[in-house]
Amino acid sequence: MLTALKGICRTSVIGYCFLALCSTASPAADDDPAIPSTTRVSDVLAEGHELRAGLTSLFTVPKGIFGTYEHGGELVYFETRRGPPTSRLLRKSDPTAPKFEIDVRFMNKNERPFLIQIGGHAPIDETWAEDGPPDLADDARARAEFRLAAKAIETLGKVKFARRFRHEYRALLRLSPAIASARVIEKIEEGRDRARSSATLLSNNTYRHKVEIHHKSCCFGLGRHSATIGKYVSSSGVTTTAVITCNHGSCAQDMPQKCSWTSPGNRSNHVHNHVSCSTAYNPTSVFGHNSNDDTDLQYKAVRENFHPSSTGGTCNDSDRNNYPTSCY
Repeated sequence: MLTALKGICRTSVIGYCFLALCSTASPAADDDPAIPSTTRVSDVLAEGHELRAGLTSLFTVPKGIFGTYEHGGELVYFETRRGPPTSRLLRKSDPTAPKFEIDVRFMNKNERPFLIQIGGHAPIDETWAEDGPPDLADDARARAEFRLAAKAIETLGKVKFARRFRHEYRALLRLSPAIASARVIEKIEEGRDRARSSATLLSNNTYRHKVEIHHKSCCFGLGRHSATIGKYVSSSGVTTTAVITCNHGSCAQDMPQKCSWTSPGNRSNHVHNHVSCSTAYNPTSVFGHNSNDDTDLQYKAVRENFHPSSTGGTCNDSDRNNYPTSCY
């Protein structure tokens, strides 16, 4: 998809509650028409609005939009995918939760993602999960990529999308806190790993893995909704890749951080990016899963450095998982 669109882009001028019925997602309202299912050039912007400097293209793609942003001879690609509606009662208890599960990703000039947001179980576009590990960047390039993403979001905030794309617009703008967090230099313990150069780390594909748990009160105070942010962190404390989850409700960057864990040393494998329960979403977490079950899996995947079962254990037991795990 990206390869096919690139030539066009370069030339274009433009849960969780305790009632079982909460788990039923409401259909899209009449004022939320479906995004076109065929790839075509489209006016994503509202009538009378034009692209700002740096925002060189904007298109509709199946279930979402695709765009490019260029500055100082560098560029990033960004795209979205719209999934199912968020649980109706979840949104009643949390009006700030997005109306739809929306995936977003930013890619560098090598067409590799460095910032990913997953709205629900797994990527809505299955090809996103086939991308493999990210294109690990050195510190300077990673910082430049996130800086460019921040500029893209800032520029998008100065334009207006057509009404049918307002949910994608909000999802993009709400990435701003996550991008700002990724640009903060992490504090890394002094030691032998600290002294290793980023070139050595790149040659060995070794980075520290970090996972953050974010949460907020949910469902009229009866429990909490949670989500995570996973990061690759270099020995210098620079975040090179960030993976955000929303777990069927508010996304991690929209909630306070509860706790975090960072691997004590560098690892040679990649973070288990798209880990979540594949059982049916059930706000009660009984014989199904809610956001806290997803968070539990995502935390364990990084903390224990393995890919846990997405169909058994916490994903399909009879326990009500009302609160997210702690960072142990």
